[in-house]
Amino acid sequence: MRVLVLHPDENPKRAGHSRNWDMVVDLANGGPASHRQYSELFHCPFVSVPKAGPAEFRRVAAAFGFGQGRLVDDLGFDWWKLLSIRFYEQMLHLFTLERLFQTCPREAEFFTTRSSFQSQVLKLIRPGRVHDLPRPPGRFARGAHVTRRVLRLRPRQVLEILADKYDGDYRIRRSFVRSSRRLRGPLVLLPSAYENASRTAFAYARALPDVNFLLVATRQNARLKASPQNVAQSHLASYALPSGDNQELTRLLMAWECLLDEFWHHHELSILIKTGCFEIMPPLLKQGLAIRDSWLNVFDSEPVAAVLSSDEMNWLTRLPILIAQRRGLPALACHHGALDVRYSFQKTSADKFLVKGEMERDYLIEVCNCSPEQLEIAAPYSEVSVRNKRAQQSIVFFSEPYESFGGRGREFYREILPNLAQVAEEYGCELVLKLHPYESWRERSRLARSVLPVRQRKLLRVLDGPLRKELLRRTWFAMTISSSAALDSALEDVPVFLCEWLDISCAGYTGEFIKFGVARELPSANAILNVPQLLAAHQSVNTHELWQSVEPERLRHLLFGHTVMCTHDP
Repeated sequence: MRVLVLHPDENPKRAGHSRNWDMVVDLANGGPASHRQYSELFHCPFVSVPKAGPAEFRRVAAAFGFGQGRLVDDLGFDWWKLLSIRFYEQMLHLFTLERLFQTCPREAEFFTTRSSFQSQVLKLIRPGRVHDLPRPPGRFARGAHVTRRVLRLRPRQVLEILADKYDGDYRIRRSFVRSSRRLRGPLVLLPSAYENASRTAFAYARALPDVNFLLVATRQNARLKASPQNVAQSHLASYALPSGDNQELTRLLMAWECLLDEFWHHHELSILIKTGCFEIMPPLLKQGLAIRDSWLNVFDSEPVAAVLSSDEMNWLTRLPILIAQRRGLPALACHHGALDVRYSFQKTSADKFLVKGEMERDYLIEVCNCSPEQLEIAAPYSEVSVRNKRAQQSIVFFSEPYESFGGRGREFYREILPNLAQVAEEYGCELVLKLHPYESWRERSRLARSVLPVRQRKLLRVLDGPLRKELLRRTWFAMTISSSAALDSALEDVPVFLCEWLDISCAGYTGEFIKFGVARELPSANAILNVPQLLAAHQSVNTHELWQSVEPERLRHLLFGHTVMCTHDP
């Protein structure tokens, strides 16, 4: 049996379909329609790697639990526990590849179009049975796939990535950032690494206008132009310290080498060692200690009385929670999006995790197996707007960076956008393609227009930036595959439809949205044409199950206990 393995950046139409294959395995996923199309092209079954499920989630959590307590710094912080979450996607790839190739005969021969993490894993799963196809002259030039990925990013994102890679400990940036204005009185620290996390933090701050908050950004992207009057903003680089004693780092690096020796006796972790995944750990440990010391300086320089982190799965913004707990200060966490599957692999470190409503609580308990006692329904403050029920100006499709989690964006657009444009044309609407913060306006605009007929391109408007309520007020209906924007739309009483047949995510968000009435699923691309008729049966969602804004006094109690806190400077 001869099996062709397609790299995620490979165009199936340009792959080796002139040869005779018994099966083609696509390491990306373009959906059922593309599978049928390429099965005809290759004259054999064309399949993708299966989605991960609960069994794989449990295996990842167990692997991350192995070795905890061995890589501990002078403050008692376990750096394997902090950093292991970075490798959950590789672990899921490993488990799903194992599941797929258990169905293949042992004598099967696999041929990969180019090297990737997945192809390395295959060579370890089936030693001697995986071969690299020779590259035709002039194709796959060195760095070409990297260039394409860079083009999917905004220039600001590229700069942030370069800064994180080459100045992760702020040794350069610390000389070019201003110190924040020092705040008087106790304050709540808001650590943030991303724009959306900062917006969520600001929403909580608005609930307590008489309390001082300090947002400390680990990246420039997390600093917003406008902030509430009771929130000051600063960059963590302004608190960075010169390099200190390397004895602690030396001890941690020795502990890491010992931990690697233990990993060799763990099947999955040993495979990640062989693929080189853990080569980033020594520089990460060096960077991590510098970041930790910068956060310690924040606590020493500012009158921090509590911490509220809106993205603790980012280790950079989990550290302040650990420091607060070590100092006996209250520490809260929440998630800036609708749901977060990463809590399946690592539980919260905070005293309380603030959920937005029953849907998020149900997801964390039923899917992520979180402890109910740690969860508190306390959504950030939000103004509910009144929507014009007769609004029929826009049809909105919420896009996502599909390529980052194994999807083929062009194939998804090809199935969805033409049918949406046909509905927009028939009913006199504009078609809005709303981008995720990680998507490039230029790259997505080009891609979207390439799949639309010429006459329909004039209906298309591509939007980036934050989601505005003004857009939702004009929206007739919205569509997505599994975007968190479905929740934002439902809260504005915008009917939402999910492209269920294209859901390649293993996170289970779609099932939760359907369970709580956030959205309705569509079984196929042709069903898009029937959406106007389906709208007649639209029922407003029970927003109380999705979003319960925290009462100010309850938030004050969670942050400060029984202490009466009023610190804002007039």
